[in-house]
Amino acid sequence: MDSYHDHDYCAVPEPAAVDQVLIEREEMQREIEDLRNKVEELTMRSRFGLQRFVGSDAQIQSFTSDKELCKQSGLFSLLTEDMAVMAVKGFLIDDCVPGKVYRPPFLSKQSQMPAAQVHQTQQIAHLRVHIERLIGRIKLNKLFQSEIPMSLMGSINCIWAVACLLTNYQCGPLVKAWAKEQ
Repeated sequence: MDSYHDHDYCAVPEPAAVDQVLIEREEMQREIEDLRNKVEELTMRSRFGLQRFVGSDAQIQSFTSDKELCKQSGLFSLLTEDMAVMAVKGFLIDDCVPGKVYRPPFLSKQSQMPAAQVHQTQQIAHLRVHIERLIGRIKLNKLFQSEIPMSLMGSINCIWAVACLLTNYQCGPLVKAWAKEQ
């Protein structure tokens, strides 16, 4: 009968015990978050061969901004002044690209867009549909859905270029009117 009183589950627990459980819970959550970050870092290293040693999330975010990634990739150096790039609204690369950047206009402090900007947005959206369809064709081939071996990392740009070029010949042209002009 004594053991019954030692384990009275209906009794209210001591406040110190509750505090201890909450502290242990917070510590476990921190440990889980640390482990998640380590797993994510190891995954990035194994997939992309990255060796980054940074101390905070802010440093990681600044290191991997879209603009910085494009600069480091060498993409901008391949462009000339007579070329154009299409970008999403938040991708501000005008100062890095030697040619024209097509981006949907922002609706900043105005309550309504001027008619010219609406027309420009519609034109860009019309072209984006074709680009998204082309990217969809590349994804259908499923060349890049599994992990890429480290031995191919040096050739990944060439593999991507070949995949894109082959996609151009798959299923005919995206826009029939353009094919007739050629």
